[in-house]
Amino acid sequence: MLLPLPFQSIPTPISHEGVLALYKGATPPAVGWAAIDSLLLGSLHNYRLFFLRHGMTEPTPQTGIPRLTLMAHGVAGLFAGLTRLCAPKLPSNILLTSVWYQVPSSQHLSSFSKVNPD
Repeated sequence: MLLPLPFQSIPTPISHEGVLALYKGATPPAVGWAAIDSLLLGSLHNYRLFFLRHGMTEPTPQTGIPRLTLMAHGVAGLFAGLTRLCAPKLPSNILLTSVWYQVPSSQHLSSFSKVNPD
């Protein structure tokens, strides 16, 4: 169902299905983002540990404890981003894309023409 005004996207589902209708649409993307963020941060942590164990370190000025160099942090971030890029796409994003392309474009144009009756 396409709504003519963007502000109707909040009260209309609430009046038809209750307050929990807002969570129904927000939960799948939030779960997907949490999964991808955990993959990204977990791989970043593991790449940093790998570089720390394989000698891309420098001593800290006060204590002399080894820490990663700036180059090691950058390469770990690059590898974590590439890991995220190679990860499979989220099912929720694939579903949203397929639903978006199923709606005929004439419906989109007619809903926009109601907003701007020029």
